[in-house]
Amino acid sequence: MIDRTSRIGSRVLLVVALAASTLMPGRAADGDIEWRYYGGDQGAKKYSPLDQINKDTVKNLRIAWRQSATPLEVRQGPNAPVPYFYAHTPLMVGGLVYMSTGYGTVAALDATTGKVVWFDPPGRVREQSPTVPRDGAPPVRGTPTRSLAYWTDGKDARVIGITGQSLVALNARTGKRYPDFGDAGEVDLSSGYERYTGGGYKWRSQPVIVRDVMVVGGLPGAANDIISEKQLARAETPPGDIRGYDVRTGKLLWTFHTVPRAAEFGSNTWLKESYAYSGNAGVWGMMSGDDELGYVYLPIESALDYYGGTHPGEYSFSG
Repeated sequence: MIDRTSRIGSRVLLVVALAASTLMPGRAADGDIEWRYYGGDQGAKKYSPLDQINKDTVKNLRIAWRQSATPLEVRQGPNAPVPYFYAHTPLMVGGLVYMSTGYGTVAALDATTGKVVWFDPPGRVREQSPTVPRDGAPPVRGTPTRSLAYWTDGKDARVIGITGQSLVALNARTGKRYPDFGDAGEVDLSSGYERYTGGGYKWRSQPVIVRDVMVVGGLPGAANDIISEKQLARAETPPGDIRGYDVRTGKLLWTFHTVPRAAEFGSNTWLKESYAYSGNAGVWGMMSGDDELGYVYLPIESALDYYGGTHPGEYSFSG
């Protein structure tokens, strides 16, 4: 089986292709090969031992089913969002395909038919940017993320997603939210920053779960790396703190300051106390982890997207 995203006209579809003729025997026949992480496994190896599709059988692939990035069952009215950018890798666990919709919400599909099994209603997403589109449609409450996270302790199984500026945990079989998770089933990721400048929160990647801790990156919504004659690069920007939350309760467990605070390790590399107003240094790409070591690995961006003269030093933890 291959999971892939494809652009067809102006609509982005989720496509699953299966070999239509006799398949070669192999580990794929075991039926226990799943895709529980964005990168295949916690270490993001991006490898699957499935061997039914190879250079000899690939010519026999046919589309088994296709599903819109915003399935009909999820849509609210005729003006459902059609993502202009849908770089999404779904997860597949226990016969269900978990995807991020055009609303930025989570839906589960039957892996054999592509039909919607459950979805988290779009209306429950805290609005990240409550602006009304030109066509008069209701506010878009989020954007699709690059992937989701899956967690189980053997008894409980959860799908973790970021919808708008909220971190949500959904029962993997039913899609129901956990009322004791965060505040009435969600965690507001725009809160908790020491230097918050407004504008909500934004991040299109997925949490990484290590030892029952959900790790998220991103930046406060006011952070912006687009400059022009009207919007010049600023010396003061919000930092991209990395945060860890309890997977069962949504409680904030720790915060790692990619721009160290005063007296923290590495603050001496930010000369003239430039750490006090510097920002960025966030994680925009994909993190990976290691349960055995208890580590999470962070691809941290530069703290200085443009002019760096107001930020003297060597900048620990960022490029």
